[in-house]
Amino acid sequence: MKTELPFRLFANCQLVKGAERSTICDLQRGKFHLIPNSLFDLLVEFQGSNIEDVKKHFDNEYDDTIDDYFSLLIKEELIFFSSIHNLFPPLNLQWDSPSDLTYALIDIGPTVYDNFLAIASQLDELDCKYVELRSYQPLSIDKLNTLLISFDESTVISVSLIVPHNENISTLEWKSFCDNHKRITSLTIHSSAQEINDQSPEYMVPILYRTEKISSELCCGVIHPGVFVSSTESFTESLKFNSCLNKKVGIDLDGNIKNCPSMRKSFGNISDTKLIEAINHDEFKRSWRYNKDVIEVCKDCEFRHVCTDCRAFLDNPENQLSKPLKCGYDPYTCTWEPWSTNPLKMNAIAHYGLSDVVIK
Repeated sequence: MKTELPFRLFANCQLVKGAERSTICDLQRGKFHLIPNSLFDLLVEFQGSNIEDVKKHFDNEYDDTIDDYFSLLIKEELIFFSSIHNLFPPLNLQWDSPSDLTYALIDIGPTVYDNFLAIASQLDELDCKYVELRSYQPLSIDKLNTLLISFDESTVISVSLIVPHNENISTLEWKSFCDNHKRITSLTIHSSAQEINDQSPEYMVPILYRTEKISSELCCGVIHPGVFVSSTESFTESLKFNSCLNKKVGIDLDGNIKNCPSMRKSFGNISDTKLIEAINHDEFKRSWRYNKDVIEVCKDCEFRHVCTDCRAFLDNPENQLSKPLKCGYDPYTCTWEPWSTNPLKMNAIAHYGLSDVVIK
């Protein structure tokens, strides 16, 4: 251990302090590491010092603990040792996008299907890059082809597709469909008889068969570690903006334009309102600015800058800055509990009509 040289965190390793513990988010490797708050404080206060000086500061009372801390940091390649400071500038944490929209979540219903060419054209005008299409009823390959063709020659670079199992579509047909549409980056088939991870043969598009039944927009918004993301883009965006709704538009089954299809507030219908008109509404953009540092409980959570968010279903439906209803994590006890059986959430669950929704 290079105890004589000053240590520094790599610039891509960002510290986030929670109520009871902290994280080091390794944005280059897409990982995060849980650490005690005492190590967070040590890294903030003593970065640029050497290990021997750190030990001396504590009168060598905690040498073993400090050695354990630095062994972890070295093993995970979170720090480096150098006496030259000015060659290692901090990471630029500013975030911006030239696009009016970056993401669109669209639930496929008759109104949406009939107006889809216009929707795709408007998304192209707004320079939207990512689209997620969801269906709760089986769709034929022909109908899906019609939807995907609408994005040919557009600014959209990624289409994620979530559809129910259709016994009339074979595994080979799904694979061929994915390879025929180069913008598809993932296909999730819900309500399947079994869990299978597959991929298309040519472009290796992930094809995920899931037993979970996604019956409506009420199934959205569950917070769990499986959807945490540690990347420079998502981390820097979350510092200033909402990690779910920023520069996002949702269109529900009936064509209503919303921040998210699961939300109740509508800003017009796609049949008579342009997307640009809806997203330029002051109230529409207000939710873009609800970052995790202003949301109750989330602001004390060590996962807040790798976590998704949900403003559609809240612990307190009367408070737009309330914690997501479908999050079972408590940053004050560092424990996960099932949210759907929490007695303190029953009134909110009833308010949103979630009582009959099966949650896995």
